[in-house]
Amino acid sequence: MAHVREVLRLLHTAGVSLKLAKCAFFDTSVTYLGHVIRPGRLEVERRNVIAIERARAPTNQTELRSFLGMCNVYRRFVQGFAKIATPLNKKTGKNQPYEFEILTDAEYAAFEELKRRLVSPPILALPRYGRKYTLDTDACGHQVGCALLQEQPDGGTRPIGYWSRALTDAERNYTTTEKECLAVVWSILTLRPYLYGSAFNLRTDHEALRWVLNLADSSGRLARWRLRLAEYDYEVQYRPGVKHQLADGVSRLRTDGGDTEPVDDEVPCFAVQYEEGSEALLDNEFLREQAEDAFCRFAAETVGTPNSKFDIDRYGFLVRTSPLDGTLQRVVPTRLRPRVLYLAHHPRLAGHSGATRMYYTLRREYYWPHMASDALSTVRNCTSCAATRGTLVKNQKDLKLFPAAGPLEFVAMDLLGPLPKTAHGNQHVLVITDRFSKLTRSIPLRTTTASVVANAFLDNWVYVYGAPRYVLTDNGPQFAAKFFDAVCALLGVRHYLTTAYHPQSNGQTERFNRTLVQRLRHYVEEHQRDWDDYVQPLTFAYNTQVHRSTETTPFDLVLTRPPSGLILPGTVPQDAGTHREDPRTPVQYKRATLRKLRDALDRARTKLSASQKRYKDDFDKKVRFRPVVVAGDFVYVDRPPRPLTSVERRTRAQGTTGTDELSVKLLPKTEGPFRVRSATDTTVLIEQDGVENRVSIDRVTKMPRGPGDTVASAIPSASDAQTTTPRAEYVVDRIVGHRMTRGGIEYKVRWYGYAASDDTYEPSEGLPQPFIDRYWRTRQERTSALA
Repeated sequence: MAHVREVLRLLHTAGVSLKLAKCAFFDTSVTYLGHVIRPGRLEVERRNVIAIERARAPTNQTELRSFLGMCNVYRRFVQGFAKIATPLNKKTGKNQPYEFEILTDAEYAAFEELKRRLVSPPILALPRYGRKYTLDTDACGHQVGCALLQEQPDGGTRPIGYWSRALTDAERNYTTTEKECLAVVWSILTLRPYLYGSAFNLRTDHEALRWVLNLADSSGRLARWRLRLAEYDYEVQYRPGVKHQLADGVSRLRTDGGDTEPVDDEVPCFAVQYEEGSEALLDNEFLREQAEDAFCRFAAETVGTPNSKFDIDRYGFLVRTSPLDGTLQRVVPTRLRPRVLYLAHHPRLAGHSGATRMYYTLRREYYWPHMASDALSTVRNCTSCAATRGTLVKNQKDLKLFPAAGPLEFVAMDLLGPLPKTAHGNQHVLVITDRFSKLTRSIPLRTTTASVVANAFLDNWVYVYGAPRYVLTDNGPQFAAKFFDAVCALLGVRHYLTTAYHPQSNGQTERFNRTLVQRLRHYVEEHQRDWDDYVQPLTFAYNTQVHRSTETTPFDLVLTRPPSGLILPGTVPQDAGTHREDPRTPVQYKRATLRKLRDALDRARTKLSASQKRYKDDFDKKVRFRPVVVAGDFVYVDRPPRPLTSVERRTRAQGTTGTDELSVKLLPKTEGPFRVRSATDTTVLIEQDGVENRVSIDRVTKMPRGPGDTVASAIPSASDAQTTTPRAEYVVDRIVGHRMTRGGIEYKVRWYGYAASDDTYEPSEGLPQPFIDRYWRTRQERTSALA
């Protein structure tokens, strides 16, 4: 006990604290940094040599030669080494079998004696501080091993210990270079207490490691391992295999004392991102800023006066009593407001919340004039929010119509598929539809190259109905190919392309695709290999049925004598009411037929215009926001609704682990930002990777100004500080009603963050025009619904 008291007294004098769980009392030995300390003795810790002590007897000549080579390195320290090793040397003769199950008694005794000598003085030495280490590593097909050596006072080197580790099933599939590199990584990490903080030599018999461990642009696990070893100071030295017996023997001898823990090769990273305004708020700083702020000083002067909402809490902070729920809000000085807004939105513990959530959270603890407006401005100007959320309002522009003037003049094309491969080898459907008459052709295709699509267009439309004036397609590679453009140019057809990822521009064919797929579901078999047998009949049925937009069938607007139905034969002719022969001459009959067709076209044109107008009105009612984008702005573009390609996965996964594990769900919903070259009401021309690309404005989000301009409230002026009552925050949430007065129309305003009982009537001149427009559109929609 006297010794314990003396030790504790010395530790207390030195100011050292001990962790009780790591303390052991009244032990006869102590393990410390690879040493076993006993009274009057200093020994090597047994775990440093357990790989040799528990090594199994060799079972073939390769393992036996490796063991003898390892022993030969220090044979000069073993008296009578040749005599001890004689039984084992005989086992390696040419006339001896390569493999053997067991050793004889003499051979096994020699093996055990040599093992004992390897892990005993004078071969095994104790580590000495300040002496340089040398690490020998090696790997074989099933195991890795290493030997740690250290310089001795006599100038030579002695082993400190031997370690080995069996490879897992996955690691056995590594290449030779990767196995050798794994041996280096595992050895250095295992021997970190000896090697960290000091320079050492790393010796290997795999010369390629000298190149791999110094490669600057490596990838995969080799790059990860190189980064993992970056904190160590070592020099890689190549050593031929005939001189590398020590590590070779440790790696080849199978042992029951090898390391079984997985290699911790993950690169430890700790990234700190600092931005101005991100420091935590300290109480002393808050009190000092309140004392210096003009608004806070004026508010403090009202404390104790009647109807004052301000007070001083027990900690000395200026607080305000909220008029909504009576909570105490700490008044934030002007210079601290940007930091409060940053901390309430950007850090991980804030999570980039929305404006409403952010404002209500802030309001529970803090107050300053126009805090709601500042919260809205913070979220609106956050570039990260704009990049990750995508376009919130999908309909950002009024619908633009481009109706066809007559039948067979303006056709649209699209590809449907790929679908299950049929017995005829078809996987796709080429859909061609007339935008005026709604006449549609569906052609099953095996492939969708530009030449195949162009030939199908010629055979099934041009040679049947003639060449149209205009063709509308999407940006698929088949339609954007120069070959297809050349075919259209020879026919005198003007080819229009829709904007990328905006199928609404080609809505007629997209709608027919959905109709065709819906009808195919009724007829295809379970294996879905016969769908091409039904495409033509179903398209014929579509052309013989009345279309809602024209209120007639597509065949009626194209053919002078529409075909009769195949399922309900016997369609009654319009002149079936008389049995007399038609007295009209062929010329008269032709004129009557043309007049009838002309009347049908006029009716269809009227119905089609009315239908399109109704559709446009319904669409325009949903337009809530029209972004103002001009040349020179930067915008984000919504990510295409498709999985990542292999090239995109490799590009985004550079420098990361698990390159095939990227999820589209966790990627930002936008790409960019991109500079705007020009803009119209419906499209934006951007510069994307050095190439100009025109995209729909519905896919565009204007890049915010950034977090540097998030505080809307300015520093109070001298006149503001002299007002009798501090200003309250009032931000328009929406308009809920209106009334007529002698001075004009007034609108009932619902204020942001306030209840309905706080609504007030305000003149139209002081209200934002978008709120007024939204109010009247909503009112009109409700009136139409009731009607």
